[in-house]
Amino acid sequence: MHGPVRGLAPGFTLIEVMVVMGLLTILVVSGFSAILSMRMNASRMADYTAAMSVVEAKGQDIRAGTYNPPIAPFVSYTTNLTDSTSISLNSAGTKFVVSGTVVSRIQPTSSGHLVTVTGTFNKVGKPITVTLQTVVNKFSGGQQ
Repeated sequence: MHGPVRGLAPGFTLIEVMVVMGLLTILVVSGFSAILSMRMNASRMADYTAAMSVVEAKGQDIRAGTYNPPIAPFVSYTTNLTDSTSISLNSAGTKFVVSGTVVSRIQPTSSGHLVTVTGTFNKVGKPITVTLQTVVNKFSGGQQ
């Protein structure tokens, strides 16, 4: 029968405790890094979704207009419309913190007018750019 050596109490050695503490430290640091990364990605995705919504709304606004060429904006030459807008509220929900521009390019084609809407927003770190296209003609937007 084996038992504890006389004079030594059973337990963990200093090396075993240090290895476990090192592994625990690595686990905690990687957990906090993962949470920070997910938070940053969620914020970026929220801003991108808001930018996409603004650009989509502008495109739908143009599609909803009466298509009656050559009345503006559906003329025989390329037209650019520029609007200033903002996305992303501050933590209090009282002020927009990311400004940008939405440029709508309307150019004639053989099947109507090609509408390209591009939104560029000045997000700190990396700007957000979203582009959508659609064709507007006598069959779009409920036209008869």
